[in-house]
Amino acid sequence: MNIITSNNIHHMTILTALNYPAVLVTSSLFDSQVQYYEPAKYTPKLREYSTSGNPVLMKMNLIGGHGGKSGRLNQMEETAEEYGFLLNLLQE
Repeated sequence: MNIITSNNIHHMTILTALNYPAVLVTSSLFDSQVQYYEPAKYTPKLREYSTSGNPVLMKMNLIGGHGGKSGRLNQMEETAEEYGFLLNLLQE
């Protein structure tokens, strides 16, 4: 299984038409490590190459940085959104 991470976003040509799993791509607008446009380019490219019909979604945090929003409650909210994505997949 090939895992595509944001570190090799520049090597998008390695994506091939496969049955990719459901993916939730998360990023932050003010991330100092991964620029906002990298996941914004990766998500539609992955949708293009996915033959599975599984959802490929992107959530862009407009406030937080590399670690997401600061504060315990905000981090719990982000975790709950990720769990919601996973639970929704189980219902299908």
